[in-house]
Amino acid sequence: MRQLFAFVIVVSTLLPTLLFAFENEDINPNGRPKKYTQGQSIMCGIWLEDKIWNIAVTAGRDKVFLGTVTVEGDRCIGIFEGLEKGDLVTSHKTGRGFDFKLKVGGIGSGDSDTIRFRTGPKAKSISFVISGGGDRDPKIIMIGKNSSKPSKIPFSLPAFPEDSEAEPVKTKKKK
Repeated sequence: MRQLFAFVIVVSTLLPTLLFAFENEDINPNGRPKKYTQGQSIMCGIWLEDKIWNIAVTAGRDKVFLGTVTVEGDRCIGIFEGLEKGDLVTSHKTGRGFDFKLKVGGIGSGDSDTIRFRTGPKAKSISFVISGGGDRDPKIIMIGKNSSKPSKIPFSLPAFPEDSEAEPVKTKKKK
């Protein structure tokens, strides 16, 4: 019975990602979101800057953010520095993404956590599934300098937007 229950939970969590995450949002992810204010309210900023993708989360009170990032077409190279007690980032066995759990908040703490990553040269898109405080609400997501919101969660963005200075990570050829 437990195995069936666990299977139902996994399928209900992953199915929306598999069905809907392949259409890229028409959003420019370049530049830190102007409306992202550390420690004010529950929010997640996503942006591309200096060839690196950033996911920053913050909240005015204790919150847990859960998420999955999946790169289509190539690998994902994470820069998981400065994680605090209670934070967790787990790379996918395929090397094409990661799952995360970030704890932020505390009244007046101004707490914020940021995950940074790059993609391989053949990456086509990046899919995001993010929830803050248990809600998958696109209103808490801010993408790029215009603080644009995705139409839904999960959502995808092009790995290398046309007007981006990002360059693919060069991979070494195997001999």
